[in-house]
Amino acid sequence: MNKGILLHITSLYEKNHLGSLGKEAYKFIDFLATKNFSYWQVLPLAPTTFGDSPYMSICSFAGNEQLIDLGDLQERGLLSLDELATYSNDPHALKDDYLRLAHSRFLDDSKQYIAFINQNFYWLHDYALFQTLKVKLGYLSLSQFPPEYKKRQGLFNLEKIHYLEISYWFFVQYIFDLQWKKIRSYANSRNIQIIGDMPIYVALDSSDVWGNAQNFLVDEEYNPTVVAGVPPDYFSKSGQKWGNPLYNWNYLKRNNFSFLQKRINRNLEMVDILRIDHFIGFFRYYAIPQGLEAIDGIYYPTPYTDFFKMIDPLIKGEKLIAEDLGLLTKDIDLAIKDLGIPRMKVFEFLLEDKENLVPFINYPRAVCYTGTHDNDTLVGWLSSKTTKELEAIKNLVNPQLDATNLPGFALAIIQKIHYLESYLTIYPIQDLLLLDSKARMNIPGTSTNNWKFQLSVDYQDQLNVNFQKFFDL
Repeated sequence: MNKGILLHITSLYEKNHLGSLGKEAYKFIDFLATKNFSYWQVLPLAPTTFGDSPYMSICSFAGNEQLIDLGDLQERGLLSLDELATYSNDPHALKDDYLRLAHSRFLDDSKQYIAFINQNFYWLHDYALFQTLKVKLGYLSLSQFPPEYKKRQGLFNLEKIHYLEISYWFFVQYIFDLQWKKIRSYANSRNIQIIGDMPIYVALDSSDVWGNAQNFLVDEEYNPTVVAGVPPDYFSKSGQKWGNPLYNWNYLKRNNFSFLQKRINRNLEMVDILRIDHFIGFFRYYAIPQGLEAIDGIYYPTPYTDFFKMIDPLIKGEKLIAEDLGLLTKDIDLAIKDLGIPRMKVFEFLLEDKENLVPFINYPRAVCYTGTHDNDTLVGWLSSKTTKELEAIKNLVNPQLDATNLPGFALAIIQKIHYLESYLTIYPIQDLLLLDSKARMNIPGTSTNNWKFQLSVDYQDQLNVNFQKFFDL
């Protein structure tokens, strides 16, 4: 029975700060292994920007330097024990200050470091320049860059003058790469595979767009005429306007989808299996005119037949998972089935789907979730239901349940899912811990108090109690 846990790196326990690629990550892997879990699913690993959403990054190829473990830098002799203790004990300490201090002590002449730069230069160079410009220009957005930098002129002089700043961004990516590869290797040694997550779109204010503008529907000033989003659905009654630039699919096709190939391949260098967020956007895209609302968007088709020929080896190699939630037309539904790629079933949706009277059936080609990072926790979701709705759900789960005992109700749902036949079953750790809505990771369409959930120091003890009651682990 294949099962895993959804937990982002930032949600790992760490004193006074969000989680990192440190000792707690290894402890979590050990816990997964001892409890017979085979998969650890994380959210996108790229650097975050305003709002801290991992789905809106300044570079979709890079690693988030805020996830770097400073303890490892101390062991490498780049930070002192006193400096590490100061950071750990001060909740207001900025990791950037300590990363820059470590960089000032770093000797960048190793063969391993040079090899990393050469292998990743195709994205790393633009990323380092873009971050350097951000610092130099006081963090202006790309559309506000001076004309010479918008047109990528004067970059040779920029590199000469700001060599140390550029080398800093090389350094943090190198350290992230070392730490993440070590974690992934350790996970694999304990028979744990890591499932990554790739947003289908990139952020407008990013080195992705700055260095590859021809792949996107933007003008010479990097202003989009249409942006990405979705029409009204079960996540939002008014739809969602994400604001990402849309792909220029005509250009992508003429160039054998090179940019998308590089993105997917880069992500698969970092993880064992890749979940692609908003997978149905590869079939058609929802274009919202700039200045209008999500409901005013229009769907357009993509050359998806040619695109899927390109990624066919990855599909056949079972390297991908399709996040196919949203409005599915019959032709797209059939096309995804024909691909044979594992899809998603979210039981919070299945249990409130009035047309689906048998949610607890086997899903041999689906990845089953109680909920995703965008859902309420299972306990929180149940608490939002009316008495009548709870009774209807109870009859699907176990008519003998006490519908007023929400943690017990949630565990009964988890247990029911646990024994289904599926390609893979993934549980958000908040659900296994029976946490309420306060532990929710994200509320789509909002920008405050998201992405902040973090485990307590004794979370494994809490999980052990729940597992002993409901699972044969």
